[in-house]
Amino acid sequence: MNDTFPLRIYLMPVRVVFAVLIVFLAASAAMSQTAAGAAGASASGYGRAYEAAGGSAAAKQVQKKIGSVLKGAVGGGSAAKPRNAPKGSASRGRQMARPAPRTPSATTTYRPDPSIDVASTLADSIGSNAQEKEILHALFVTTKTAFDEEVAKKGRRNSVSAAFTFFIASASMVYHNSPEPSDEAVDALWNALDASFQEMPEFAEMSDMDKQQISDTLVALSGLMILGHPQYNPSLNAETQRGYREVAGNLIRTVLQTDPEKLRFGKDGLLVD
Repeated sequence: MNDTFPLRIYLMPVRVVFAVLIVFLAASAAMSQTAAGAAGASASGYGRAYEAAGGSAAAKQVQKKIGSVLKGAVGGGSAAKPRNAPKGSASRGRQMARPAPRTPSATTTYRPDPSIDVASTLADSIGSNAQEKEILHALFVTTKTAFDEEVAKKGRRNSVSAAFTFFIASASMVYHNSPEPSDEAVDALWNALDASFQEMPEFAEMSDMDKQQISDTLVALSGLMILGHPQYNPSLNAETQRGYREVAGNLIRTVLQTDPEKLRFGKDGLLVD
């Protein structure tokens, strides 16, 4: 059985439904500004929406520490110790190893509650009118459905680590206008994050609701960002693409607590300088 965890597993089915949503976006100037993440209040609002996810003290501690967790995982500690580190990698910043695929732990997965509607909550908090909220809600539901269906095929559904991996890859691609990272790089990132989260006492204390809210928010924001990648939305103009890039940069700073210029995928995996 192939247990690889490629980003394209998510993007291929999603890109079809995005084509439908883009028609609505193009028809609405106000919606284009919101979904494209124009500079200022809209961009920072996405970060605030993420910060509102997961209300417990444990969840807030996990959110607060995610930057150091990411750097630790990528830095080759116990979570991602390289088997054969490439020569000269020390001068290229922290770099992902390529561990074998693993099964998500009980600590990093959750039992979903169908009554939790992150798509509606997030759309209401970001959209400024009924039309914007409706289209954003459709986008978030579409992304979440495709994400869940494809992750389920790999036996990795309801995994917080999977949501973070999708988010990191999406944000990096849109900010740097880069192609999809390799299957090995995405697999290594997922494995490293899962192992790092298992070592966090605060993560073990989080409720299923906390994990679901954080995961669903990350997946929804990933779908929003991916709309700004020319590979999946070739009709983008330069100004709109800059708006999406600003959203990706703001979310990297807010969620991952990292300089977006220093987070990128190279040929050997994720780099965090």
